Amino acid sequence: MKKKQLSDLAESLALVCSIIFLLCGFPLSAAAEEPAAGIVTTGAVTEIYLDGVSGSDANDGLTVSTPVKTFARARALADSYDSDTQAITIYILNTVSISGDISLSGINATVKRYPSFTGYLMQVSSSSTAALSDITIDGNSENVTGTVSSSLISSYGTLNIQDGTVLQNNAITAQGYFASRGGAVLASGGTVTMTGGTITGCSANMGGGIFVINAVMNFSGGVIRSNSAVDTYSGSSRHAAAGGGICIYDRNAVLNLSGTAQIINNTSEDMGGGISVGTSIASNEAQTLNMTGGTISGNTAGSAGGGIYIQSGLAEGAVGTANITGGTISYNTMSGTGIGNSDFGGGGIYVNGSSYIDSTTSERVVLHGILNLTNVLITDNTAALQGGGYAACPISETNVYVNDGAALFGNTAASAQEIYILATNAYELHYGDPTYTISTIMLGGTSYQWKYDDGTEVPYDEMTGTLDADIDESLSLHTDVTSDANAEALATVRIIGNTSATRGGGIGSNGVVNIGKLSTLIDVTVSKTWLNDDSADRPDSITIELYRSTEGSDADPIYVGYQTMTPDSDGSWPSLTFSNLPVEDSSGNACIYSVAERTVDGYTSVISGSQEESFTITNVPQISIPVTKV
Repeated sequence: MKKKQLSDLAESLALVCSIIFLLCGFPLSAAAEEPAAGIVTTGAVTEIYLDGVSGSDANDGLTVSTPVKTFARARALADSYDSDTQAITIYILNTVSISGDISLSGINATVKRYPSFTGYLMQVSSSSTAALSDITIDGNSENVTGTVSSSLISSYGTLNIQDGTVLQNNAITAQGYFASRGGAVLASGGTVTMTGGTITGCSANMGGGIFVINAVMNFSGGVIRSNSAVDTYSGSSRHAAAGGGICIYDRNAVLNLSGTAQIINNTSEDMGGGISVGTSIASNEAQTLNMTGGTISGNTAGSAGGGIYIQSGLAEGAVGTANITGGTISYNTMSGTGIGNSDFGGGGIYVNGSSYIDSTTSERVVLHGILNLTNVLITDNTAALQGGGYAACPISETNVYVNDGAALFGNTAASAQEIYILATNAYELHYGDPTYTISTIMLGGTSYQWKYDDGTEVPYDEMTGTLDADIDESLSLHTDVTSDANAEALATVRIIGNTSATRGGGIGSNGVVNIGKLSTLIDVTVSKTWLNDDSADRPDSITIELYRSTEGSDADPIYVGYQTMTPDSDGSWPSLTFSNLPVEDSSGNACIYSVAERTVDGYTSVISGSQEESFTITNVPQISIPVTKV
């Protein structure tokens, strides 16, 4: 029966007992003995007090001076006082150790921070497992009288956040040299698994929702929304904001994002509006994001990584790495309002890189954050300056491979709508000569036919190289492709609708970005022969086109790109090579390459050879034979 029905039944029984006692001559007071300690079946109790340090479960829990000690006892009291009309607040006066099932299912009650308490509300020890469900835990930010220094929950063990859980309304502040970490949850070891529930309205310097260090977080369901990471100045210490939703940092911290998990509408005044893999402080150990699903959307960062920020480190292997094979990163914003450098800020994702001078060797050491992407659609992103889809600055390394790679099209910027890479010495320790390899074929098989800003086609041999910082060299690319059904069908990662106030609407980078898979590669060589002609009649250059088909396919060969062949000063024509061509496509089908020569006036061309033995293009002059008709 419902509690209201039970209550009505209890009142009826009490009335009957009273009449019987009166008829039998007993005084009415004999039927009204005190109930068991702390259990009251009637009354309008609205507050229960819980103190995990000084409380006692022998107390009634009804006043600040008589709190109970365990959550189980507080829950039992709330259950006994529960009514359909009056909500109960369980105030926590001191940190409560929790394990087992922590739930208020079926009870009209909320757990809340007592206004004068500023520490952790709940704590999971290294040897314990706690599962939250159907419970609201509130930081009571609007009524706290002191400076809150601690998360709602601190976990060293196993914490499971399940359906019906709400962690909310907790704003924590830095304490001198120490930054505040984890507005809702601070995971300092063990595992946090979130399969449901909501984390909202919390804030800290690092990890407005959750901060993970020396721990693993598995996030497959539920939502982390409307939390914030804030900059704080405490004396001479500046604590830069990192990770409006989640921040993972150091000691091999791992975030596994999958399923229906949502990180939405969070903010960071500096880096990582949704997720920060690392903080503004380069780490001593690795931190890793593995994203196979989920949604990161509507988040905002002030200087870098509206959706995701990936930091470099202090040593090889001690860097931030994101491996993204599934999910959506959409409609995030890098606003350019942060304190950090936002020149290549990245609306969807930003990957950082840096360098330092080794004091022992006096040599420069360059370190990169790493982003690995596969099967990604990058479209409808916007940058105010260059690189609507992707932008990289001087010490970056960019690899966009053909197999399981990317489709970049339909992005917007003042120039270099899809890709922009800059070499310069202007950025202090970020100066350098960026290297790049960019596929000429997008995910799904369509040829990009990459063009410079002036509309001329980019030759194949300029799709791999190193830019020169001494001359401020840059590469600006766009494609006329505006949609591609094959790419959209194959994409498992979508970076869509993100915005950067500077460069890199979809992705900004000063680190290492690998898109697709590096497969076994071959080179295709083409040589030139001229027959029966006058060398003076030959052109100054010829253009060779490369095409690709796959074994067993009936489709027309795909245009890969072109290169220009020119003679040496002595008039001889050296061969040219199309390099870094995959042996197989993503499905394991063997690639078959062919070549063609763009028409040379006055000549007919004949092609012989194969991709294994090289191709030869033989040109013979066209002749005119007069014919008279009688």
